[in-house]
Amino acid sequence: MKLNGALAGALLSFLADAGRVDAVRVRGTKTSAMDISSVGDLLEPMEPRQLQTADFGQLTCNAALADAVCTPLPADFAGVVPCGVCYSMSDFGGARAGETLTMASGLNVIGRLDFPDGSKVTIETPSVFVQGILSMSSTRAVTGEPDVRIRMTGDTNVNFTPEGENAGACSGGACNVGPKAFVVAGGQLDINGMPDSCPTWWL
Repeated sequence: MKLNGALAGALLSFLADAGRVDAVRVRGTKTSAMDISSVGDLLEPMEPRQLQTADFGQLTCNAALADAVCTPLPADFAGVVPCGVCYSMSDFGGARAGETLTMASGLNVIGRLDFPDGSKVTIETPSVFVQGILSMSSTRAVTGEPDVRIRMTGDTNVNFTPEGENAGACSGGACNVGPKAFVVAGGQLDINGMPDSCPTWWL
């Protein structure tokens, strides 16, 4: 998982946009998972959940994914990016900029979903599963107003079913990852929200 400092904060910000965040948990070496639950008038605090019974690995059908040519997101996209396939959100930097996409059954990135520089879109979904690559890039100045928003919706538990050779990683075939789940299982986040010229300091 690759997150720069600014984007790590932005990631938690869009998760919090769904409600107050009670717990965020990142764990594992091959797998990282964030279990999000809202409290107060939305949900009771949830008990910690065991995501897997075995390690997740990279899917073999994604072996050439880094070099795959990305095609624009299909007009009838329902939330699943197939393994070995790359979809680009490039249209949301032009004619479709500012649209809101509702993915009622969740966003499941088995292949690659790329948000190139300039993409402006809001995604409403009860879950995000990353089994391939979810990449985002932005070089504009930070204004406090994000171009890409992911609003986590719903208050019911979500089941995650791994693909391919990871199918046996969840006992019974599926993992209960709770409500508003953002799960990275065998995949990676590649998010860069600052230009390469931005100065950094080491302490």
